[in-house]
Amino acid sequence: MVERPAFIEAGKGAVPLVFLHGIGSDSSCFAREVAHFGQHRHAVAWDAPGYGASAFPARFDWATLAEALAALLDFLGASKAIVYGHSMGGMIAQEFAARYPDRLAALALVGTTPAFGSKDGNFEKEFLGKRLGPLEAGRTLGDLAPELVKAMVGDNPNMAGLATAKAATSRLSPDTYRAALKNLIGFDRKADLANIKVPTLVLSGEKDPNAPAKTMKRMADTISGAMYREIPGCGHLINLEQPEAHDAMLEEFLATLP
Repeated sequence: MVERPAFIEAGKGAVPLVFLHGIGSDSSCFAREVAHFGQHRHAVAWDAPGYGASAFPARFDWATLAEALAALLDFLGASKAIVYGHSMGGMIAQEFAARYPDRLAALALVGTTPAFGSKDGNFEKEFLGKRLGPLEAGRTLGDLAPELVKAMVGDNPNMAGLATAKAATSRLSPDTYRAALKNLIGFDRKADLANIKVPTLVLSGEKDPNAPAKTMKRMADTISGAMYREIPGCGHLINLEQPEAHDAMLEEFLATLP
């Protein structure tokens, strides 16, 4: 008997729209989108391995995460999916696109980048030190959630969305958080962007400190035919900060699909 992956869903359809969350999130951060988009299609929000109700994997790496996403599609009985990835989820989506190109119907890359790190390695050391140092000093993710979320948002964010983000971060296992952060180091799918042949949305926040809009614009320019959209004043937590603008741009993209 195949173990059921952890996800929430609404609606029906042969080609699911699958939402992949970021490092400090889980499927709950896309519950509103599942309900909204599930009115007209099969909408699914996944708990990645180690998140929510998903067991922590034997190996936390990109190959394992992409394989787990393929297993989710198998469980759903879907040969293809519209894969939406935010932040780390966008990296999983790029890894999936490189490893399982025939299983993509379309792609949405949101608040994400095609690579992580610097040539000298100093950026990675500083990044991990800032995020893991407080945990090693004895603080919990519940303690850290308000400041972590505050550091990611732009102008006038939706307060209910921020509460959802803080709650998800507070629930996160420290082991998963550590593993996910360390797994970022060395991610690089820049060379594979030109191989993406499905309709693609690249959606950024103008004031995103983690996935700068200029970086995402360059990424969109590398993907043939990609639709690039940018939300003014928005930070990293795009769907939670500016839900109406986010949904409108995703709906615009979905309307272009066959």
